[in-house]
Amino acid sequence: VAAYAALDADARTRLEGLHGVHSYSTLSANFERYSGLPSGLSAERLSKLPNVLQPLVMRTPAPDRPSLYLAPHAMAGVHGMALEEGEALLVNLVRHTTARRFVYRHEW
Repeated sequence: VAAYAALDADARTRLEGLHGVHSYSTLSANFERYSGLPSGLSAERLSKLPNVLQPLVMRTPAPDRPSLYLAPHAMAGVHGMALEEGEALLVNLVRHTTARRFVYRHEW
């Protein structure tokens, strides 16, 4: 919620109506790349799992406020955008949302 609120008005307007493409193929590839382990999803199985569109901005249930909805490990781009443009937007949003001021770190 705070990361969305900190975006300037132009950025918030640009995000209205945009949807991230959530992909099991991207999720599987990233899991294998980062863990070095097989994902357990065969190419045949992945071909049967459709991409899912999720809004980049969702509303929190209570109180009703807009919030960014990002899953960079599983997002293959932004629907309706050229791949490079969508990836650039996602990279910028992830960098923004993971800035120190928006990240809670708990120490035991």
